Amino acid sequence: MHEAGHAVDVIPECAPARYEVRARSTEELAAARRRVRACLEAGALATGAELDVVQRGHDFADLRQEPFLTSAYLRAARALGRDPVPRPAS
Repeated sequence: MHEAGHAVDVIPECAPARYEVRARSTEELAAARRRVRACLEAGALATGAELDVVQRGHDFADLRQEPFLTSAYLRAARALGRDPVPRPAS
């Protein structure tokens, strides 16, 4: 169950939330996770609440496109009448 109170004028005992942090690299992900955690901690501090963060799942490794496979995919997609939107190289 991911909800807070059942009415706007009732402060619930617990307000669970689920969130995701995404980034281009594992280093950027770690930095983004620290910033998100700091925001959550600041909110808890400002409201006098307790914060309990539980990480679920695992981080993904950096995505590195393989140029040959990418170009083969694009050729195949175009041969099928598709018009893929090119992504900028990172």
